Amino acid sequence: MQGFGELDEYNMNETKNIQIRINEIRSLQTAKISHFQYSKTAKIPFKVHEFIEIMNCRMLDFCEAADSLMKNNHVIPSLALIRALIENAAIGFRVASAIKNSLKSNELIDNFDSMISSLTFGTGYASEFKATSILTHLDKLDKTYKGIKMGYEALCEFVHPNWDGVQGSYSILNENEKNTEVKKVITPEHQIYKWVEDTFIITIEIYLDYTIKIKDDLPAFSLLCEKQFSKK
Repeated sequence: MQGFGELDEYNMNETKNIQIRINEIRSLQTAKISHFQYSKTAKIPFKVHEFIEIMNCRMLDFCEAADSLMKNNHVIPSLALIRALIENAAIGFRVASAIKNSLKSNELIDNFDSMISSLTFGTGYASEFKATSILTHLDKLDKTYKGIKMGYEALCEFVHPNWDGVQGSYSILNENEKNTEVKKVITPEHQIYKWVEDTFIITIEIYLDYTIKIKDDLPAFSLLCEKQFSKK
């Protein structure tokens, strides 16, 4: 299993502690958001602030759940959560990139207000804000973190009821004995488990990488939003 393929630069093969990474996300949590922490006139900074704080809570919830499943030998069910973590990372990266490019251009780009509103309120069913396909966000993420889409697609093979996720994960064919064992095949002792851990850790690291950057950029971004607001 190749997993992220080209992500060697992110020390995929190093022994790391998942709990340390989860604690880093936990340290970002807040119980309440002040609507005017970054600006009293522009609404966009609050939308970004709210988005990232709520996403931190979602990320922590999913990370703790995936970690618990893995520790209790529910490896295949944990993959659905790890795949969702990559989706979370992809959506948040879209916001981080738009902030970075806006600051670089000294003006709001990509119709920023509509973009953040769509990410916050978008749904797959008929509504005022239509959700963008997650594959679009993954494509953008993959341009910076090369190979992550490959890892996502590999996880999909186990999350979907394909061969990898069903027969390959829960049965062993013994042709000579003319029988099939029905049991959990993917356990912490299986060779793929290290890849699962690495994928989990790398996804958290990617998320932390740009999430902390968003918080650092929010004061300057808020000033830019206020400048744009004053021109209207």
